Amino acid sequence: MPEPAEGQVLIKVHAVSINMGLDVGNREGRYSGPAHKLTLPFIPGTDPSGVVVKVGQGVSSLAPGDRVAGGAEGGLGGYAEYALLNERARKVPDTLAFPEATVVSRHFGAAYGEIRRANLAQGEWILVLGAAGGLGSCAIQVAKHFGARVIAAASSAARVTATLGLGAEYGIDYGSEDLVDRVFEITEGHGVDVVLENMGSPRLFPLAIKALARNGRLVTIGAHAGGTVPLDISRLYLQRLTVMHGMDGTQKGDVEEAFRLAAAGEYKSLIHTVLPLEQVAEAHRLVEENEAIGKVILDPTL
Repeated sequence: MPEPAEGQVLIKVHAVSINMGLDVGNREGRYSGPAHKLTLPFIPGTDPSGVVVKVGQGVSSLAPGDRVAGGAEGGLGGYAEYALLNERARKVPDTLAFPEATVVSRHFGAAYGEIRRANLAQGEWILVLGAAGGLGSCAIQVAKHFGARVIAAASSAARVTATLGLGAEYGIDYGSEDLVDRVFEITEGHGVDVVLENMGSPRLFPLAIKALARNGRLVTIGAHAGGTVPLDISRLYLQRLTVMHGMDGTQKGDVEEAFRLAAAGEYKSLIHTVLPLEQVAEAHRLVEENEAIGKVILDPTL
């Protein structure tokens, strides 16, 4: 049983998600982030939500019984019956289920950050790649909230259909359609002003660059599809394009707003399935083999 240190809270975990990079990648030892720092044994799980059962010294904003969600302390430990969060964990509205709370806490904040980094203006065209994934599905809704015209692109017709239910105006199945041709057809020759890219795909990244309009911006966060990509430098400078990372754009209050809108039914979490902790291997398989449309969630209380 973990014991909360100063500034920490202990929660009974009700939901934690499977992330391709931070969970599958760490498990396989190939994630480009903190994987080299991990020593065995470790407990995966970055984004648990649940009920506070104990608080450490100095914690005044949370109390036992509070429903909360946040990043696991140290970025690990969520695949468990009990986990530690720091006191910055956010309270979850009573009407929002824990699987949805985990998705909102994990991905909507990042989506706000991507949109802000891109300096997306009302009425601009935005292309979201990997749109049926956890981050992509949230980014569609945040972009719509900012007043953009959203094109959702995914790897199959079923995934595209799922994104259209989240507010995207148009969908592109890049598994069977020409991504660039369809973008220019939809935008009547203009191209998209912003691309949100969260895979680092060697095939899709150069297509995303080609789909950008003059002065377009590509925001990238994530590299689970490879991470090493070709870049057409001549198009970059001739079309005055900008490529940037999507981190650090989240502002205070973004996640709280996302919780409020999710509780009101305006933001939706695309969830494929919720499984008990004992089926974690199956949960990872669904994500690794790209069978899930939306997030795969573990619930240790099941």
